[in-house]
Amino acid sequence: MFCHHPVLDITCSDGGFLLYRQNLNQLMQRTKLFIIFLIFSIGCPVSLFSQFKVEVPYTEENGKLIVEAKINGCTGHFIVDTGAPCALSHSFIERAGKAKGQEATFQDANGNIMNSQVITLDYLKLGTIEFTGLQAVALPANNIIETFHIDGVIGYNLFRMGCIRLNGKKHTLTFSSKPMVEAADSVYSTPLVKDRYLTLLPVTLGKNVKDTVMFDSGASDYYTMSVHQYPRIKHAKARLKVLGSGSGTLSAGAAGVEQSTQKYRLCIQQFSLCQNRFKNVTTITTSAPSSRIGTGLLSFGDIAIDYKKGLFYFIPYEANKVPNLYQPEWDVVIVVSQNKLVAGMVWDTKHSPLRGGEQIVEINGVSYAGDVDMYKAITKGVIPASTNKLSIKYIDPNTGETRSTVIRCK
Repeated sequence: MFCHHPVLDITCSDGGFLLYRQNLNQLMQRTKLFIIFLIFSIGCPVSLFSQFKVEVPYTEENGKLIVEAKINGCTGHFIVDTGAPCALSHSFIERAGKAKGQEATFQDANGNIMNSQVITLDYLKLGTIEFTGLQAVALPANNIIETFHIDGVIGYNLFRMGCIRLNGKKHTLTFSSKPMVEAADSVYSTPLVKDRYLTLLPVTLGKNVKDTVMFDSGASDYYTMSVHQYPRIKHAKARLKVLGSGSGTLSAGAAGVEQSTQKYRLCIQQFSLCQNRFKNVTTITTSAPSSRIGTGLLSFGDIAIDYKKGLFYFIPYEANKVPNLYQPEWDVVIVVSQNKLVAGMVWDTKHSPLRGGEQIVEINGVSYAGDVDMYKAITKGVIPASTNKLSIKYIDPNTGETRSTVIRCK
């Protein structure tokens, strides 16, 4: 089995615009803001129709679900993100001609504080339906999402007014005022945990160990465990195996690079969601307050959420199938920091000369000694396809000398 590409990922996860390691098919995995303080709460929109249903296609770009929508007459491309509020890039706001809004304070996924504004949109048109009274976060100028030609996020303060269904085979998002699940599929539901902003639901690890997770359609992973839940889950005998541990950096958020923290790479031998079972689910712990599941699950079934009745559905394409979700990982995770390639995370310091933070200047004979274009690094990748071994050169921070080593994916 060849290893997926390890480079970068923008993920809308625990609440922030993340740039961090993941498979190449999970790059740009999340771009999100998690609100800790708001001068006023983000309001619910009002549709021009009391009853509505709209189906729009989405494209999957570097692990993100992207839909086209029109705001104030200006067409843009937006991430579908149930784990974040609606948000607009600075350049899109200028094109749409929106005035300034009210001040608000936010925290990105790495705990860094940033100030922004909340604006009220004249309307948002999704497919043939217009929604009015919708509020959105105004992202600061030069925010990282603009690098990837994304105009913003369509998030929970729109979706929570109805029901959504994501079809991974047809690549469609359906948004409706009424439920869209057949009675026969009701067995694949679980009640949502009540929360004002987040889509939270229970999952089972092992036979009976529970974890409350956030469903984040801005994330392309299967399951990511919060490090805050790890001690409890480990001691509850959830049938998990520790594949590696270490201290390092996997992400850079909207307001800065995350602090180096202790992380664990785990394999959960048995994982259950809405009466569906999965095996060998690999995950790397995150510093987020809660664990999460993402749109990687769309490879195996539809996801539907009835916000009005408080129900989450995972409707499998093949009933009774138990997918194997094991994913290999590189023993050194490469990230971009300050326009340089660096060793962000080292899982096995006993057998590697790297300790984390070293600048990577060459990969398989290709030089990266100069500044690295973040957009090209993520969209085109820096890791050769179909390989599980890389020869790299790095700068020893103690001597300044260039040294060589080999990293592997396993």
